Amino acid sequence: MSKGAKLSNKSTQPAQAGRLFAAIFLMVFIGAFGAIATIFGLLPIADAASTLWRANSLVEVPATVKQVQLSLGSRSTQKHLKSLSVRYSYKWKGVTYESTAVSVQHWAG
Repeated sequence: MSKGAKLSNKSTQPAQAGRLFAAIFLMVFIGAFGAIATIFGLLPIADAASTLWRANSLVEVPATVKQVQLSLGSRSTQKHLKSLSVRYSYKWKGVTYESTAVSVQHWAG
């Protein structure tokens, strides 16, 4: 082997190391982006589909509203924020239940 061949072989090592670093960096970046896309993209869509699926099996029953309270935000910067609390009871299959669970989502229809 000649001296020139040895020098050119050594000069390609930094370039190969740079390519390896770039490949590892891209794999980490793409992996992180995929994880974020899954968490903030696919999981909410799956949750909404699951909620819709469960909502189709709900049975409407009469309820008695015992207490309703709507309050504004406590600080001057939060006056537009509202808090809703409700207490109600309902009867299902002969058993009376009390709850405070509410949803203020509006479904078109």
